[in-house]
Amino acid sequence: MSLLIDGKPHGLTVNSFTSVSLDPPLVLICVDKGSKSADALGRAPFAINVLTAKQEDYAWHFAGKAQFTDIPWHHGQDGLPFLPDTLARILCAPWSVNDGGDHLVVIGKVFDIHSSENDALAFFSGQFSRLQPGKAQKALPKKETSIQQEMN
Repeated sequence: MSLLIDGKPHGLTVNSFTSVSLDPPLVLICVDKGSKSADALGRAPFAINVLTAKQEDYAWHFAGKAQFTDIPWHHGQDGLPFLPDTLARILCAPWSVNDGGDHLVVIGKVFDIHSSENDALAFFSGQFSRLQPGKAQKALPKKETSIQQEMN
C-alpha cells in the first residue's frame, strides 16, 4: 500500500488485505504498529497496489529489504502515490483504525479502482508465487470522487 507522509510517497507491504463490504465499498489491511506509516493511516488516504507476478521486487522492497534507490511513483487525485503497471490499484479514504494486537486493522472506503490483465503475485507458505492467469474484474463502477469528498 502507499500513501503520502509529510508530503513524500511512502509504501509498505501489508500482511493482510481483504474485502469487507460492498455497500459501502470497504477493504481491510493489517499493518504492523511499528511501521513508519502506522501513525498516518487514520488521517491519510491510501492506495492498495495489487502487484503482478513480475513485481516481486516491490514486495520485498516495501517489506524492508531495499531493492531500489528510486521508486517510479505515479500520482493520482490530490497527489496520492501509487505504483505503475500493477494488477489493480484500489484508492481508499480512511474509514476506521482498530487495535489488532501488534497490528492495526485499517478499514478504507474505496473511492476508485483500476485493474489490468496480468498474472498476480501471491504469497503463500513463506514464498511468492504466480497465480493462474485470469482476467481481473472491475469491482465498482468508475465514478469521479475526490479524496476530500470521501473524507468528509
